[in-house]
Amino acid sequence: MNRLLCLCLILITVLSKAQQNDTVYSLPQIEVVGGRIAALTTGSYFQTIDTIALQQSATLADILASHTTAVIRSSGPGSSALLSTRGMQSTQSVVSWEGIALNSPTHGSTDLSMMPVFVFDNISMQYGGGSALTGSGAMGGNLLLSASDNYNQPLRFRVKLAAGSFSNYAPSLKMASGSDKLSYSFAIAANRSQNNFGYTDLSGKKAFLRNAGYKSLNVVQKVGWKIKPHHLLSLSGWWQASNRDIPPSMVMFQSTQHQDDKALRLALQYKWLGVKSLFSSGIAFTHEYMRYTDELSQTDAVYNNNTCSSNIGYKNELSASTSIDAGINAKLIIADVPYYESVKKQPELATYFSLIQKIPGIGWNAAINLRHEFVEGYKVPFCPSFGAEGRIKGKLGGRINLSRNFRVPALNDRYWQPGGNPDLIPESSYNAEAGISIKIGDSSADKIWEELVIQAYSAWVDDLILWVPANASFWSPQNIEKLWSRGVEVISLMKLQKSKYSSTLTLQYIWSPSTLSGHADNADKISGKQLIYIPLHTVKGDFRLRAGRYLFLLNGVVESRRYTRKDNGEWLPAHGILNLSAGRDFILHGSKLTFRLDITNILNSSYQSVQFYPAPGITFLGSLTAEI
Repeated sequence: MNRLLCLCLILITVLSKAQQNDTVYSLPQIEVVGGRIAALTTGSYFQTIDTIALQQSATLADILASHTTAVIRSSGPGSSALLSTRGMQSTQSVVSWEGIALNSPTHGSTDLSMMPVFVFDNISMQYGGGSALTGSGAMGGNLLLSASDNYNQPLRFRVKLAAGSFSNYAPSLKMASGSDKLSYSFAIAANRSQNNFGYTDLSGKKAFLRNAGYKSLNVVQKVGWKIKPHHLLSLSGWWQASNRDIPPSMVMFQSTQHQDDKALRLALQYKWLGVKSLFSSGIAFTHEYMRYTDELSQTDAVYNNNTCSSNIGYKNELSASTSIDAGINAKLIIADVPYYESVKKQPELATYFSLIQKIPGIGWNAAINLRHEFVEGYKVPFCPSFGAEGRIKGKLGGRINLSRNFRVPALNDRYWQPGGNPDLIPESSYNAEAGISIKIGDSSADKIWEELVIQAYSAWVDDLILWVPANASFWSPQNIEKLWSRGVEVISLMKLQKSKYSSTLTLQYIWSPSTLSGHADNADKISGKQLIYIPLHTVKGDFRLRAGRYLFLLNGVVESRRYTRKDNGEWLPAHGILNLSAGRDFILHGSKLTFRLDITNILNSSYQSVQFYPAPGITFLGSLTAEI
């Protein structure tokens, strides 16, 4: 496998230099900016976060919790925030930046808590199965993060200063510029907080969170170069550093836990654009470092992960209605973890092919995606997907998507000592979804515009990996469960556009039963029980009003009870959160200044997102943004 991987890496490098010249390029802009996934998600529900939401002083986890149908599992500000989509576990959704998968090779999830929205230009979500597009882990959805190109753009600056409750300070800076041949963007965002909010403890007394401070720094930049009219080169880099104290739970007396994280992500991409074709190749490198200390247990552990990957892809427009997309991905993971017996290496290789077909006669588009991965030590299932979408009649549209998906066990599942199980097999699922959409009015006209989306989905997961007691002293992961996740999502969007003001109202309802089957040898009696921390019912609302230079926003989330035990014997009660924002723009010497006040949990509700970890009450954050 190692020899095959090395051969593919060499082949990719050679082919990237062996392309013949062509005359001009004419492929759609999304091929340059949005990447191949955005163009191949036919039949899946695809959502893009709008620019107003991206201007909030918030983390990525906060935005996703408010504006998507996803569930964020977090024990509070500064603590890890994990993404769950379509009733799946956090390891069963993929988060990627500029084509680099951010899911940790050791535990399989992505922590969104220290990722500020400010440093991203584009945030979008593909819901449902996506292994045929991105590989392992894409059973519930794909979160896509990227920066925009800035060719032929004047120099622009955006500076934001924010401060709020619990000694929270968050300065940030973004700049972008470009010429005919060069594109450049740079963003830096810092954040720190004592996070010492008050709460009511289990005895009913007032207490303050201790050992809970955190700080983070994110630096993101992207450079693009048009070597020739049809030769594009881009280099993206992201440096992320954070350190946080880990607070005690409500049943702990104290905590001395501390965690330092650092990550460096680099991606070099080359694209050659012909008249009806697109060739791309690239390499990427990711280094992740974590140090965990605890004085009470006298623990001091350092974790290091390195991932090298390369890709080669080719797309060709065979006709006005038919195109193909094919390629190869190679990856090598090297993990140095103190709880493994030795440094572990995992080579991976994937081949993919897609056929995209337009059907002009009925106004539908269809896509067939095929992917097969080779992972050392595993037999990975072949993953096809089929999707179609288009107009049914009048303003009524429809979509359908069928897919096979998988997830390779994380390295911790295999090698952690004690408890790791090297005999695990990959999780696999069959996913199906269908939806309809109705659009009324014209979004560009001076009147009401409405859209209603209703979609149903179902996913049958086999060989689900869960950690269970192996004996009295430790737990071990086993392929002992089946998971059936299904549900209905209803999304209503209403806009009123007038010359002097505009308003938008978005309502979402999610019904998400996600139940375990229970293995015959499992004594937990969990058959038919809801997956922990996945609410059965969720309602989200977002109202925005802009009148001249004033902006008003009101959004809220209501979740039903969430079970905290697999047998559903304990649960957290239903709760609701309401947030309010207001702002005003000023024009000063040709520059735009925006003052904004964000109030989170304006009803000062007392609740827990994770059992025995209190969430903050009412929180204030004021910000001043200058755009030059």
